[in-house]
Amino acid sequence: MEYKKAEASLTHGETVTKYEKFEDAYTSAEDGDTIKLLNDVTTSKGMYVKNKNITINGNNKTINTGNHYIAFEGSTELTIKNLTIN
Repeated sequence: MEYKKAEASLTHGETVTKYEKFEDAYTSAEDGDTIKLLNDVTTSKGMYVKNKNITINGNNKTINTGNHYIAFEGSTELTIKNLTIN
């Protein structure tokens, strides 16, 4: 079985879970959670955040969005730290 590097970790309360894909981490995030990038990320689709209050700790990494979007809807608060978005 081939091991793939985790792109991000998700902290929910005291539990930290690593995700192979950043998209899976933000899809799983709930209010109050923190996503930490572990590597630079290239998104394969747009990011749509709806009714979530989350933090993304970029850990001095980069999210390359290409021609994809980042959209927010509803009661959303996104805190971004130490992150470059291209």
